[in-house]
Amino acid sequence: METNFRSRWATSLMKLGLNFDIWMMQRHWSSIIECNDPGFPLEQIHILVLAQVLNRPIIVFPIESSKFPARDGRPGGWKHPVEGFYPQLPGLNMYRLCPPLLLGYTNGNFYALILPPRPAVGRVDPGRPSRIYRYIRCPPYPLTEYVQFVNDAKEAEDFIKDNIVVDVDCNGQQWIYHSTFGSSHTKNDLGFLLWKDWIKTHFPKIIREDCENAVTASEDSASKVGRIGGNSP
Repeated sequence: METNFRSRWATSLMKLGLNFDIWMMQRHWSSIIECNDPGFPLEQIHILVLAQVLNRPIIVFPIESSKFPARDGRPGGWKHPVEGFYPQLPGLNMYRLCPPLLLGYTNGNFYALILPPRPAVGRVDPGRPSRIYRYIRCPPYPLTEYVQFVNDAKEAEDFIKDNIVVDVDCNGQQWIYHSTFGSSHTKNDLGFLLWKDWIKTHFPKIIREDCENAVTASEDSASKVGRIGGNSP
C-alpha cells in the first residue's frame, strides 16, 4: 500500500509540473509515519489530513489547554506543539491558492474561528480605502518554526517564500495575508497586479492559470484597498 501511495504521489507531482525529489518525499513520508509512535500528539496528523481532505491550508491558534497555557501566560518565543500552518501536500490533491481556514485549539478540541463578514457595499464609508485586506498576525518567533511537517529550516524557508504572502506594517509587525473584500476595481489596480505577479513567480502554469481565473472572478465583485501601513508584499 505504501509503495502504491508514493507512486501515485510522485505521478501527481510531475503532472503538476513540480520538481520531483524522491529523497524529500521519503523524508515527508517518514515524518508522517512517526505519528504512529506511542505518545506522539495525534492532533497534528489529524489537522494535516483535514487540510488534504478540504484542499485548503489550515492555521491553528492555541487558546489554552491543561498542559499548555495560553500565549499570554508563556514566554514570548514559546511555540505550542500543534500551533502553526498546515499545508496542502502536492500530489494528494490539485493544489489551489486560497485563504487558510482558522482553528482555535483548547484542551484537545478544535474550534472554527470565523472572520467578520464582508460589509454590504452600500455600508462602506466612501472615505475609507476601497479595498480592505484581511491579515493574520505572525507569531512572535521565526516563521520557519510556524510551518508544520517540514524537516529543516531551509525547507521551511522555501515553503514560506512559495506559499505564504507576508506584509509588514509601519511598526515592523509581520502579517500573513488572508483575503480581501471591497468595491469593484480594474485589472490595472496595484493590489491585483502585485498578487498576479506573485502567482506567476511561485507557481507552475497549470496552477497559475486556475488561480488567476479564481482571483479575477472573485475580485470582479470585490475591491480596491490600502495595504497595512501602505506597504505591499
